[in-house]
Amino acid sequence: MVAFDKKTMKILKYVHNHSMHGITWGKLQKKFGKDYANIFLLENLNKEQYIITKNVEGEWINFELPQFSMDSRFVSFATTKANEMIERKYYDFWKWMIPMFISAVAVFISILALLSK
Repeated sequence: MVAFDKKTMKILKYVHNHSMHGITWGKLQKKFGKDYANIFLLENLNKEQYIITKNVEGEWINFELPQFSMDSRFVSFATTKANEMIERKYYDFWKWMIPMFISAVAVFISILALLSK
């Protein structure tokens, strides 16, 4: 089970943004550090089907089977499950943010109306 904290979401969004050509595990570890973009997290994201990964030969890797060699040249892509989760987070953010913005503008206009009298 993957726990989606801020760092994990940043990694998943980064993979999502680079899904057209994929992103190597080495680049992920270079950008986020080996502590956050560690092999176990990337394996778990694969097992939970948030990302899919190709090995050096270009074959899809099944992480349900035991792996004996990990390579920083593995290339990962975001799946539709990851895309849905990211888009839902954006939608939920804007669903909350737009009414808050309208309310803030209304309060500002009300204060200006009171001050102008």
